[in-house]
Amino acid sequence: MALREVENSLFLGVAKRLSEKPAAVFMIALQADGTVEAAALWTPPFPLSICAADEERAEQLADAVLDAAGPPVPGVIGLWGHATRFAERWAARPGQAFRPELEMTFYTLDRVVPPPVPAPGILRPAAARDRDWLIDWHVAFAEEAALPVAERSRDHVAELVRRKLAESLLYVWEDRGRPVSVLGYTPTGISGVRIGPVMTAPAERGRGYAGTAVATLTQRLLNVGARWCGVFADIANPQSNRLYQRLGFREVCRFRSLAFLR
Repeated sequence: MALREVENSLFLGVAKRLSEKPAAVFMIALQADGTVEAAALWTPPFPLSICAADEERAEQLADAVLDAAGPPVPGVIGLWGHATRFAERWAARPGQAFRPELEMTFYTLDRVVPPPVPAPGILRPAAARDRDWLIDWHVAFAEEAALPVAERSRDHVAELVRRKLAESLLYVWEDRGRPVSVLGYTPTGISGVRIGPVMTAPAERGRGYAGTAVATLTQRLLNVGARWCGVFADIANPQSNRLYQRLGFREVCRFRSLAFLR
């Protein structure tokens, strides 16, 4: 399977993190003539992350995961067509079913278009003293974005925030000393980074904080060596899609997350 870095960046980012900090996971790959044509990787509590050379290989991957009788994964996430075909193949087995959960556009850029009128404030790294309110904000974001139930758990969010603080992956946009927006990023494994999550306090929305914060952090990451920056946007959220498009992000592909029902 030819390495398509941008399209497979979600999968590659998880694989990179696991190579640096091994954890208990389920992994499987399909090979032909020594070449990997599809692969799946699961880290609880997230859906099974997949990549495949094409939709036919995605179907074969579903059969391989089911036949492996591994742990009961909660769902699948991947490129729109691949995840859909994987889930349809999964549901063809007796006792298996699925439902759509999240549908997202993946945008990338390699040159930022700054907001014409930047919002006031400064971007600073999040610090240990921010931990408690960052957890509150992340839980609220997970609820508002209707993320999978396991990802809304306060215990899960607390561990996520702890890790991101330890790895210096979270930033705060402050205006007159008040935190008004939070955002972070994740290395994708090769030459790019993925921005997110991006959240603004409900009372502070509509003032340009998120756009200015994303533009500032994205430019910093490009300045220190990232060749491209990406971001996911919920297809059902026109505001976030417009925001990223105004900053120069362009759609590359679409992803689906589908939950398995038992």
